[in-house]
Amino acid sequence: AGSTNAAEPLASGKIQDADEWWGHPNAGDIWHYHSPYIGHNNNTDMPDRDTFLGWALDGFKIYGPVADPDSELDDCNFNGTVYHVRTLDQVNQSLPFCKDDFDEPSVNWNYILGCYSGETTNTEVKDGSVVTVPDGCTEV
Repeated sequence: AGSTNAAEPLASGKIQDADEWWGHPNAGDIWHYHSPYIGHNNNTDMPDRDTFLGWALDGFKIYGPVADPDSELDDCNFNGTVYHVRTLDQVNQSLPFCKDDFDEPSVNWNYILGCYSGETTNTEVKDGSVVTVPDGCTEV
């Protein structure tokens, strides 16, 4: 693992704050994940392939890992319908984060997503502390 790999950080790594629930807030206080253990409190509690984990910014669902991602998923971790995370041993963290081909949108460390398969142009990310919950919805 590299010094900037938050999913598998070195003890001397630059990113050390993703160890609680495998994510952390960015500078804008928006929470994001680095590890396929999304929302789980230990690294032995990997969800199965049918466990819904969340939504990608392009609107597709994200599920637990599949047994053979190289034959079932594309570089984005997409199977044509949904995304699936990859386990730590399904990602080659000895490669650099970015691929050498600048025309290739995916990254090598595709624990959760390697890229987006859908459009993100209409996606809005907002700080949850300043968004008003619409009528009929419950704040949790």
